[in-house]
Amino acid sequence: MDRIINNYTVSYKDDFDRLAEFNTVQITLNYRTFPSKRKSAQMFKSLCDTYPKVRFICHYDFIYQATKYKAFNSEVKKAMLEELAGLLCLDASNFVGVVMHTDTPFKKEVFSSASPKFVIESTYNSKIFNLGMLVYYSSSRLRESLSVDSIRELGADLRDLTSALQRRKIYLENTVKTSVPNSAYKYPATFLQECIYPVKDIYGICVDTEHLYASSGVELQSAVNLAIQVIPGVGISSMLHLNCIPKEVAPFSNKDRHSHTTIFECTLNHEDAYIEIARRIPYSVPWVREVKGETRDRELKQLEEWQNT
Repeated sequence: MDRIINNYTVSYKDDFDRLAEFNTVQITLNYRTFPSKRKSAQMFKSLCDTYPKVRFICHYDFIYQATKYKAFNSEVKKAMLEELAGLLCLDASNFVGVVMHTDTPFKKEVFSSASPKFVIESTYNSKIFNLGMLVYYSSSRLRESLSVDSIRELGADLRDLTSALQRRKIYLENTVKTSVPNSAYKYPATFLQECIYPVKDIYGICVDTEHLYASSGVELQSAVNLAIQVIPGVGISSMLHLNCIPKEVAPFSNKDRHSHTTIFECTLNHEDAYIEIARRIPYSVPWVREVKGETRDRELKQLEEWQNT
C-alpha cells in the first residue's frame, strides 16, 4: 500500500539505510562543520545517483543564512558562495534545491540593551562576522535593511559565479524571526517575495505553515495557497513545509514548535486537511513534513492505521 504522506526530513546519520522508502527527503547540513569542509555538493550528487527515484532537498544550516550574508566576513562569504554554487549547479534531475532560513541578523539583546553598539561588538564573533554591520544599527529600517541587502548581494554574487551552469535555486523560508518591515508587508512570505524579486533567478520561497501561523496567524489553507497559487503566480518558484500546530503555539506567539507533532496530534487542523493537501499538491511544488525521526515513524504508523480503517 502506497503511503499517503511520504515526504520527510531525514537524518543522514540515522536514516541512511531507509532513504529508498521515501518519495522526497530533506537533509539538513551540520552547522558545526564550516561550509568549505562539508563537501555537500558531492554528498548530494552521490545520493541522487544512488537513489534516482527519490527527490532530495538540502536544508542549509541555521547559522550561515542569506539574511546575514552582508554581516559575514570575507572568509565566510567565500565559503558560502563556493558551497552554494556547487549545490545550485548540481547535475542531478532529482535534486530539488536548497532551503535556507531567514532569521534577522540582530539578537534580541541588541534591541533591549541601553548600549546596543557594545552588545554587537562584544557578542558577535569576528571569526564569522564583519563588525562593519554596526552601520546598519543606525538605520531607521534596522531589522530589514541588512536582511534585504544581504539577500540581494548573495543573489548577485551567486549569479556572477554560477552563470549559465545554474540548475537549481535557493528557497528562502519564512521563520518566526523573519523581519516584516512595515504594514505594507502583511506576511513574512510577502516580505521575502519583495526581497528576492530582482534576483528571482537565484531564489524561490519556501512557505512553512507552522512558522506562518506562529508569526502572523495565517491558517493552513491560506498558507498552502501562498505556496501553490499566489507566489508562483508572480513568477517565483515555491516550496512547502507542511507542518503542524501543537497546543502551545498561538497566533503571533512566534514559537517554532512543530518537530514533535504528527498530523493526528495537531491541535488546530484535522488530519484530513493535511491528507487532502498531500494528495492534491502539484508535483511542481516540492514539499516535506519537518519532524523528528520518532515523530515521523509515529505518524507513519498512524497513517497506516488510518488507511486500514
